[in-house]
Amino acid sequence: MEWKMKIPEMELLSVIHGHGLLAAFIFLLVNLSQSSSLSQGNRLPRMTSNIKEVLGKSFDYIIVGGGTAGCPLAATLSEKFSVLLIERGGSPYENPMVLDEKYFGFPFLQTDEFSSVAQRFISKDGVPNLRGRVLGGTSAINAGFYSRASADFIKRAGWDEKLVKEAYEWAESKIVFKPLLTKWSSAVKSALLEAGILPFNGFSWGHIAGTKIGGTVFDADRKRHISADLLERGNSSNIVVLLNATVKNIVFQRDGNKSIVRGIRFIKSNGSINQTYEAYLSQPENSSPQGDVILSAGALGSPQILLLSGIGPRGHLENFNIPLMLDLKGVGQDMQDNPGIPLILRAKPEYRLPEPPQVVGIAKEFKFIVEGFVLPVSFNATTLMRISIKLAFPESKGKLELNNTDPRQNPVVLFNYLAEEKDLRECVQMVQLVKKVARSRSIARFLGTKPRINVTSNPNELRNFCRKNVRTYYHFHGGCSIGSVIDRDYRVIGVKGLRVIDGSTLSESPGTNPMATLLMLGRYQGIKILKERENASAFCNQQHPFSSSTRWRVSIFFTASKYAALTKSVLLFPMLHQFKTFSFNFDAYFDSNRFNLPPMRCQLPSSSNPFREILRAAGRTRRFSLWKYLDTTDCSDDFVARAGWDKKMVKEDHEKRTLILVAALSDQLLTMSIAYMGERDWDLGVVDDRKLNDQSLQLMKDEPAIFILVDATLQY
Repeated sequence: MEWKMKIPEMELLSVIHGHGLLAAFIFLLVNLSQSSSLSQGNRLPRMTSNIKEVLGKSFDYIIVGGGTAGCPLAATLSEKFSVLLIERGGSPYENPMVLDEKYFGFPFLQTDEFSSVAQRFISKDGVPNLRGRVLGGTSAINAGFYSRASADFIKRAGWDEKLVKEAYEWAESKIVFKPLLTKWSSAVKSALLEAGILPFNGFSWGHIAGTKIGGTVFDADRKRHISADLLERGNSSNIVVLLNATVKNIVFQRDGNKSIVRGIRFIKSNGSINQTYEAYLSQPENSSPQGDVILSAGALGSPQILLLSGIGPRGHLENFNIPLMLDLKGVGQDMQDNPGIPLILRAKPEYRLPEPPQVVGIAKEFKFIVEGFVLPVSFNATTLMRISIKLAFPESKGKLELNNTDPRQNPVVLFNYLAEEKDLRECVQMVQLVKKVARSRSIARFLGTKPRINVTSNPNELRNFCRKNVRTYYHFHGGCSIGSVIDRDYRVIGVKGLRVIDGSTLSESPGTNPMATLLMLGRYQGIKILKERENASAFCNQQHPFSSSTRWRVSIFFTASKYAALTKSVLLFPMLHQFKTFSFNFDAYFDSNRFNLPPMRCQLPSSSNPFREILRAAGRTRRFSLWKYLDTTDCSDDFVARAGWDKKMVKEDHEKRTLILVAALSDQLLTMSIAYMGERDWDLGVVDDRKLNDQSLQLMKDEPAIFILVDATLQY
């Protein structure tokens, strides 16, 4: 979503003329029946605001947040399981201000505390911002520009490229269209090319350098399509959509030292915070795995719900008297927003329809994103034309904290716009580029006059201009980062039955904007969960050849290889949870060289993580070490110290230009190493030994890797 509101013109947004407002609402009433019939004839799942329809009931999966990622996720999981999708806002299907392109931007002009489709907040930086509060989330109120993530982003995320492509296409075939360029968009396209943002790539889904026409969620009749439309792709009989209900916290059950999620506690969005209701996860009757509560409440909502549930930094939770469930310091950290600079082409508003962007310029090695907007400034049909630019890869980061314990109110968020010197330098370059676009002959021809762009050319003065005029591009993300809050399967670390799948998990805003990738992410992770459940059920339902014990050969796999996904975990977790004790022998392969290791035995409480128990047992022997390939030039002294590595050895390896370091698997180091591997795109997985075929063995020769084969005797 891309909307620009420049603070010097913000007073225009508050000047809503009485007669214009009245006329607008009369028009809405006249068109209400026409708009509401748009999607009601389709097979959307049942939607209700009646709490009693879900109160105390159980579902295989509960998804919190019916937004850009939550709706495709719900549709996918409903193919095999029952799903409760809970949304704090209402339905968009009877609101033409959401569905009709001529009202693009109108939801931003009227916001209230609990019911408007857009909820306003101001970051601690002093920059106004918005978040969606309606079924469909921000896909229902944004500019609708659709562009996939870059190929490099997909590789860094470690996603299956084939499945990613299929997930993108699944969404595109339903709600994304090729636009017919307007005169304004044609002028913007020419201006971008005139400013040197080359080449012209025509229409493309991809995130490619130069100027291109992107996809849009507005169809040929100028009607918006949203993520909620994707619910029609699911099994509607398996989905219940509860509207106007805000989740207050997660319901847990303690099982030894392990926290297991049992459901959610929620309130009516317009009700009392003290009147709470509950819905639960279905409990499997046999050894089949339980489903999850999945947070898809967005970059502000998901970390907020974790904090309200007692998952987060201990000290912060104590300030609000929230009982600690898990001291997870990464919750709310690494918040980012892409800084943007808008240039107004005409100071005086004019009467013309709003227009979302259809063309984008991607410049300076993907660092800068340039678009043109026509945005309303009041309900009396006055708009402003602007050219806006954003910094795609800012280094500045902030944090999110609770403001109070009311889940309906915004948390406190600090983005630290332009706090890093690199961001400020690049902002100066951004202004210089966007000024070229705004002052182009193409824009002047469209306007019939040269726009008055009163922006200095002095670099030092431009630094001050950036600080004073930086605005949001509405692409904020972070707060539930992979490695610090969730693992690579999007499970919350240290909690069973809880995942986060939304923009809070992103470390950067993918593509021109994140909408396309969040739609894909919901579908992608939904398919992965279905496959995971299918594999687990297949194992649980099979007949074991022995009644008392079974000998299994499984593998623990460590690698820096880009092929890590090829041999990802299949059966180890669901398999070991069925047994009380096991003994095992290790055979370690380091680059295809075999090392014999001592046999071990350990007890497994039912609440434990069997993988972690294996590694802990290995660490306690003090004789078991993992040798890793690691580039010592990237190893800071602080990391070496925390790892407990021999500084002299590291120094010698560095001087010899070798790449081998040693690390014992103690409990402390295990946690730290996993986090470090996540930062460096290392992968940590578990595989069935059947996957160790000739291709895998060849990879062991070609890529830095360690394979540990485990012969385990498992006892019922």
